[in-house]
Amino acid sequence: MVKYHVGVDVGKDRHRVCIRDLAKGVYCRNFPITNDRDGFTALITVLEKLSSDKSDFLIGVEACFYALNLSYFLLAMGFTLVEINPFRANQFRKAQGKKAKTDKIDAHTISAILSINNHKPLLMPDPILDNLKELTRFRVDLINGEGNHDNPSPGSSERALS
Repeated sequence: MVKYHVGVDVGKDRHRVCIRDLAKGVYCRNFPITNDRDGFTALITVLEKLSSDKSDFLIGVEACFYALNLSYFLLAMGFTLVEINPFRANQFRKAQGKKAKTDKIDAHTISAILSINNHKPLLMPDPILDNLKELTRFRVDLINGEGNHDNPSPGSSERALS
């Protein structure tokens, strides 16, 4: 059973983490971590001080590109993660009457959102499927002419000379 909700507001260089203790109904920690291995291990250290059982944590991570490294790291460590839509988090923050937007408030909001709904857990992606998706996008771009910047379109040299 989940005992802690962990909200992570994602940034390019730093993330903000807010931990909510469900048993006490209080937010017990709010701290920054760097977006690198040292920051991720610092987060693990804080979480392990609260509980050694990884199933005690539900971690909500803001869905954006800069969250990928942290998400993969936490999934590999065995934690349960969910992605939170940044627009949804912003609307939730506004509904709570918080007009200010800071990393600390956003991490707090993401932690609070975890209490509301049943969220679909984020799973470790299959690298083969990721490669296939990337190749498919590349093929579509080539077919549509979006990825073909080296070769001019037929007749463009004739138009340039006219």
